[in-house]
This record gives sequence, C-alpha cells and structure tokens, in this order.
Amino acid sequence: MENLKDTDTQPKPIMTTPRKQSANLLNQCMPFFGNEFFECVAGYSAEVSMSLLRAGWHFWAARHCDGLPDDDDYLRRVCRVAPGDWPAIKRIIFDNDKHFRMIDGLWHLPLKTSNP
Repeated sequence: MENLKDTDTQPKPIMTTPRKQSANLLNQCMPFFGNEFFECVAGYSAEVSMSLLRAGWHFWAARHCDGLPDDDDYLRRVCRVAPGDWPAIKRIIFDNDKHFRMIDGLWHLPLKTSNP
C-alpha cells in the first residue's frame, strides 16, 4: 500500500451547486447513534432492523432529510424487502409514530441532534 499524505485522505467535494454542497456537508456530518438505534430495534427481526437502517440511511444520504415519497414500491425497494413480506414490515417502519412519520405527504425520520 502506498503512503498517503493527510491531505490525500480528505474527502473530495463531488457536488457543486449550493444545495448539493450543503447536502454534501450533511452527509459528512450526520451522526449515527448506534446504542439508540439498536435499543430501538431490539426485539425486531433482523429483516425489520436492516430495513429500518436502510430506510434511514436512504432518507439521510440520498434524500438529504427531505423526506421519502409515500410510494410503496419505492419504499419496499429502498428497504430491500420481498413483496410478500412488505406489508408487515412497512407497518413497523412507517408507523407514523416511533419510526418514520408522515409530514406533508413525505415520510420523515425524527432526527436526533445531539448525544446526551
């Protein structure tokens, strides 16, 4: 492996518009509170836990916290769930209470801003 200078390991900006620049900053700074996530999914199957993680990550990284569209096929593909398993998993993840909440026609994940 070749030696890299500290400056070579810094992320290179790939987006140039103002909105995309702020989204890029959000992507670099979004904290993941693992203890809270795993506490939240305790008791759920691995498929539900992974689906919630995928939906949350997509909400943050791809949608920049702008909300996920209320489209079953889109949400199912984001979560990578088989069509037959989707109704039960969707009821848990997109519950409009503990996990994703519907706001102005889009699904939002309540974001925690700091670790207590």
